[in-house]
Amino acid sequence: MVIKGYPDWVEIGEKSVWVSNEALNLVQRIDPSTNQVIAAIKVNAPCAAFAIAFGSVWVAELRRSIYREDKHSEQ
Repeated sequence: MVIKGYPDWVEIGEKSVWVSNEALNLVQRIDPSTNQVIAAIKVNAPCAAFAIAFGSVWVAELRRSIYREDKHSEQ
């Protein structure tokens, strides 16, 4: 699989892999069984860090904002 842009950070959840993509200002969810991007979270600036915890994906961007997205389909 080829991911367009510039994949950077990687976090592994229970049923998927999450990758930040600096060039596209996205955090993308990949289904490892199909190797397909199945979801994306748009952020306003490149991702500084992110984590999977408490049933959500937490994204810290370089402009000092933090996003919380439910990882609803991760369950």
